[in-house]
Amino acid sequence: MTIRKVFMSRIFYVLLLIFSLGFFVVGIQATEFTSPNFKVLDPVVNDAGSAMMSSTSYRLYGVVGELSTGRSTTSSFTVNAGSLTFPAAVAAPTPAVGGTTVSTTGSAGGSVTSGPTTLNTVFSGRAYPAAAISFFKNGTLVKQVSAAADGAFSGSIEAVTSGNTYTFGLLAKDSAGRSTPLITYTLNIPLGVQQAGIENIFLPSTIELSETSVIQGAKFTARGTAFPGSTVKVEIPPVIESVSRAASTGSWSTTIDTARLNPGTYTLRAKAQINGDQSETSAPQILTITAVSTPPVVPTPPSPPISPILPTPSSIPGAPTYRRSDINFDNAVNLADISILLAFWKQTGDGIANPRVDINQDNIVDLVDFSILLFNWTG
Repeated sequence: MTIRKVFMSRIFYVLLLIFSLGFFVVGIQATEFTSPNFKVLDPVVNDAGSAMMSSTSYRLYGVVGELSTGRSTTSSFTVNAGSLTFPAAVAAPTPAVGGTTVSTTGSAGGSVTSGPTTLNTVFSGRAYPAAAISFFKNGTLVKQVSAAADGAFSGSIEAVTSGNTYTFGLLAKDSAGRSTPLITYTLNIPLGVQQAGIENIFLPSTIELSETSVIQGAKFTARGTAFPGSTVKVEIPPVIESVSRAASTGSWSTTIDTARLNPGTYTLRAKAQINGDQSETSAPQILTITAVSTPPVVPTPPSPPISPILPTPSSIPGAPTYRRSDINFDNAVNLADISILLAFWKQTGDGIANPRVDINQDNIVDLVDFSILLFNWTG
């Protein structure tokens, strides 16, 4: 009987202990955490056990619990830790224009990147039909592509290494040989990125002037090539803004009147717009406007004194015969006769006040009369 009581007493205490443990045990749960874009519910607690990660400087034997979000580095690899990791490239300092966006794709979920990766950087957007697009990397030309018939273009620059900063450049040339300025983008590409790019690029229009120097009030033509269907605005600050629309070939032109512009030097630029997007600014063009010139007033020289008209020798009875060129009847052909002839110079017909000066009698006092006088010269 005593043995039975002892056995029953022990069973009672065991049941009481089990009940007490069940009542006081608290459940263990992983911590939930969130970001502005997502919420991670019930992360799984892991036990790495005998698994090891190593480098030249340390060895990780195991982890109990979740990895903290962040980045750990050694001389040989980088750990992007945490439930979600988002490496991203940032464009700087060139601001986005016309809806330009920077895109990247990379690893996620606590990836381990073994050193820098080599990737392609893709550029796409609008230019104009058959435009020759040149791609530059850190100032060096690395590729050329042609835009499609609708003006769209896409191209990539290879051999880009993550973990570095690059300056990329694009330049377009139209079929007439006109060129845009070099448009540059600086990208900081972090480690872990597999592909980067810039989308929705809107390259500027090309532009040239029919005249680079005009007289105030004259008209000239600005022309170039832009994305088909876009509206092109040519600005001459602060007075004039001329608008044109690019044809399906991309060509555009506009005639500008300079009547409202003062004489001086002006810088013209063009921008294209379509569907709310605006292109970069074109290369500058210089126009010089000059004032309308007024011819100077030349004073009329005073007329030389008119020599008295002398009587014709034949009208004087018994008068001697004089040489034909002896206009003043002094028996000599000299400077006095030249002076008289010049006094009646270019007189014609009945307007010749002294008929003696029309030596050859052709109704005009001119170089022929002067030549005859010199031929009869006596001094």
